Amino acid sequence: LNAFNGNKVFGITSTNTSAAYNLLGIYFVLGANSKARNINNNSTYNLTSLGAQPNARGIAYAGITATQLYSYTGNRIYNITAGTADGTPTSTAIYVFGLDMTNNANIVEKTQIYNLKPISTNATASYVYGIRATGRNATGTYIQNNIVALGVGLTSNHPIYGILQNNATANDNKIYVYHNSVYIGGE
Repeated sequence: LNAFNGNKVFGITSTNTSAAYNLLGIYFVLGANSKARNINNNSTYNLTSLGAQPNARGIAYAGITATQLYSYTGNRIYNITAGTADGTPTSTAIYVFGLDMTNNANIVEKTQIYNLKPISTNATASYVYGIRATGRNATGTYIQNNIVALGVGLTSNHPIYGILQNNATANDNKIYVYHNSVYIGGE
């Protein structure tokens, strides 16, 4: 699979009472011999993860190689929620991600991410990420011309990150962020 283009993943509600649980709209896990991938013009929306320790990701990638690079262009990720059905705090943190990448992103562009929400009254243990890049990529990751709008309608002080480079040093992960529109709102 070298391309994942023009797909729609939507309307999924998951209830799981097990310990760690993730609802993933589009997810890739690849090894050392994987090919470069293009993940373009997909829509991931109306995903809800409810349970004891819920997390939700619109598009996610995890891998062990930093040599095969990925392109994310023109994707739409929206209306993704995670939490408990009644909004009570969970025993662990709740995470809601739009685009979550480990290692290999080459370019993220023209992607729209909005309306990601945790369902919890525990603001300090519920996190929202528009675009999160972790790991390393010696050639650099370009995050450009994206629209990220988060926090609208949230009434608690949840930590919200529009674009985040995480777990990397300047020597092993070059991120170039150009011409993005990021809106962080709230009530």
